[in-house]
Amino acid sequence: MKRFALPFEIHRLLKEARNKRTAILSGLVFLKLNVIRFVNPDQNVLYKMTVKIAEGKMTQSQLKKFIMENVILDFETINAYNESEN
Repeated sequence: MKRFALPFEIHRLLKEARNKRTAILSGLVFLKLNVIRFVNPDQNVLYKMTVKIAEGKMTQSQLKKFIMENVILDFETINAYNESEN
């Protein structure tokens, strides 16, 4: 997957999916599986973002910016994985 394909996929899913909650949760799970996590995820902020995308009021670039400004690598998970390998 390309570096910034995730915002495109989340954006597409939210615009096309009938169940917006499932689409945003799928994106969050994808991030978690790739050792990336949101810093202080606020449910109200995520809900408003989901609605904006569904209504066509948030572009893919805006979503990419939102994700890049609100995620970090989950070093705790990386370290735990590395320790379990030893």
